Order: sequence, then C-alpha cells, then structure tokens
Amino acid sequence: MRDRVAVELVIADGSGPRRWVGRRATVEWLPYVPQSRFTDALSRSHAVYLPVRETGRSAGQMVLVASMEAGLPTLIHPNESLQPYRGVGIEYVDAVEHPLDRLIQMADTTETARRSIRKRWERDFSLGAFSSNVLCALGRMGWPEPAR
Repeated sequence: MRDRVAVELVIADGSGPRRWVGRRATVEWLPYVPQSRFTDALSRSHAVYLPVRETGRSAGQMVLVASMEAGLPTLIHPNESLQPYRGVGIEYVDAVEHPLDRLIQMADTTETARRSIRKRWERDFSLGAFSSNVLCALGRMGWPEPAR
C-alpha cells in the first residue's frame, strides 16, 4: 500500500470484503469464496504468492497445484510440505526478502514459460498423472492379482 508501483493485489484469505485504492495500486481482500470463484480469481492473475510458513503440517498444496495448472509462476516460503513442488515456475522467497519486487518480475513471465509450468503440472500433478502413479503403485504391490 506504499503506492509506488501500478499493481493490483488480491488477497484471498477470507478477511474481506474490502478494498483499498491508491493512485497507482489497489488491494482487494476477498471474503471466503467457493472454489469456483477462487479459481476464477486465480486465473486472472499474473503471479501467485503463497506465504505458507513451516508449521509441521501440510498446507498450501491445492493452491500451488491450481497455480501450476493455470501456468502461473508462484513464490513460496521455504516449507517442507511444499518441497516436492519446487521447480519449474515455483520459486522460494527468502524470509527477510520483501516479495513484491520478485512478484512483479514473475508477473512478466513469458507465455512459453507459462506453458512449461502447465506441462509440468500435467506431467506430475494432474488427475492423469495421479491415476498413473496409483496404478503403478498398485501394480508393484501385485494388484490386480492374475486370474486363476
């Protein structure tokens, strides 16, 4: 809200609805929204910031996977539960670094890079990838048993 750059920030933490409008920047806080509205807001974004801190439990995977599906570069805090997702389009922010400058850079990601993020999602995290992984795991356990 320093209003130093032209940016529209949408905060989806359930604390809204409210909106702040400066000369150059806007901040909108969303109330709790159903998944369809959240996905719609996400799809209009250029970059995602997921400030999930290490708490010893899993959190943030669904938002991260939805970001990848949409081809959005995503900035996250170092977090053990999100480690498997780090890679194409997923970057860590240092605990003392202010994320805005990095997010602005990430928002300029080329369409080619966004396609790479979506391809990684499809290969590693889509329903098809999940189904294939489950079938492979079941096969390694000997399922289904051969007909006798």
